[in-house]
Amino acid sequence: MEELLNIAQPAVQYLSNIQSSLLPGTYSTPESFILLPQDTAHLAEIDRVVQRHQGSAGVVLFGVGGSSLGARALIAASSSTVPVWYAETFDPFFLEQLKQVIQKSAEEQKHLTYIIASKSGTTLETLINFSAVSDDIKSHDPKWNEHTIVITHEESPLAQYAKKEGIDFVFVPAEVGGRFSVFSATSLIPAALAGIDIQELCAGAVEARETFLSEDLEKNYALAGAAAGYAQMQTGKGIHALFVEGPVLRGLTMWWQQLLSESLGKQGVGVTPLPVIGSGDVHTTGQLLLDGPNTFFTSFLNVEVLPRVSAGNHEFLDSSVAGKDVGDLSHAVMKGIQQAFAVKERPYISYSLSDLSPRSLGECLMGFMMQTIFMAKLMDVHAFDQPALELYKEEIKKLL
Repeated sequence: MEELLNIAQPAVQYLSNIQSSLLPGTYSTPESFILLPQDTAHLAEIDRVVQRHQGSAGVVLFGVGGSSLGARALIAASSSTVPVWYAETFDPFFLEQLKQVIQKSAEEQKHLTYIIASKSGTTLETLINFSAVSDDIKSHDPKWNEHTIVITHEESPLAQYAKKEGIDFVFVPAEVGGRFSVFSATSLIPAALAGIDIQELCAGAVEARETFLSEDLEKNYALAGAAAGYAQMQTGKGIHALFVEGPVLRGLTMWWQQLLSESLGKQGVGVTPLPVIGSGDVHTTGQLLLDGPNTFFTSFLNVEVLPRVSAGNHEFLDSSVAGKDVGDLSHAVMKGIQQAFAVKERPYISYSLSDLSPRSLGECLMGFMMQTIFMAKLMDVHAFDQPALELYKEEIKKLL
């Protein structure tokens, strides 16, 4: 622990600076994302919009990156029964399918809720995807503008469009970066419309935040995890694998992948994120992680309470698994692979969530974001910019 404490010192000082700069309701620094889950005015505005748009047959979210992945993570982990379609990348196949969904909803006399999320209001994928199906939306839903929500920055072109068309809109603080906006309207509105208790989600984040603002390394596991990860980077382990309990957390790993890639991959250094999804991915990546080059550092995210589902007792099952609970088998896989890591002397750390309730998810998401900014400080990179992405956008504009 003393070695980790020495490694963590730059992040500890950074943490102290964060604490002194946080002013409730004031978004003056990129780190202000920490304030979002306790911003009562912002949450009240979200609640107003959600109340107006409940009861639709499904949600179509036009957004990409931070304007989509946070909502994906929350909705997938909650096992929501509300259908959600994600219009993210340039995909004419998906757009053709979406046109059919819009038409079928109209034929069944049901309406969809359309969310256009772009902080800048100029995101090419988001605007083109909405534009590509907007005629279909308008022709099949005379009240389309009453069934549409815009989430953007106050001065953006998208905000002007919303005002002109009489569309509900919610602003996201300009200082909060997209990949750190999971507790803003960007993710909370689609999550709430999908049936997630966002009050509980934010309560979990606020409760955990006090832990992650502690300078006590034994208490602050986000800080300890950043120090451990940085120590492993120094020994050549630049690939960070995140091993999660199962496919229900795939959305979480997609969100985490962007968080690490964009926050830490710059100036010739970085951490390569590798999602590992339950026992299925043990078959595809386990051999590499255990016996390939020793360049991996692994985090295990365990979920203590899983749904109870019996494996059954058919004659084709081995007696060691017949009649067992599938959740217990999943836990056995997680424990077994960790023991194999120990035997092979492969480094790992393990985190545990009590369950996948909104409160637990709030803690988890806040923890990953805090760990990432601590890691950036230890690596001496700026966690909140993405200069290379701006370069590729300029090159695309030239081609178009």
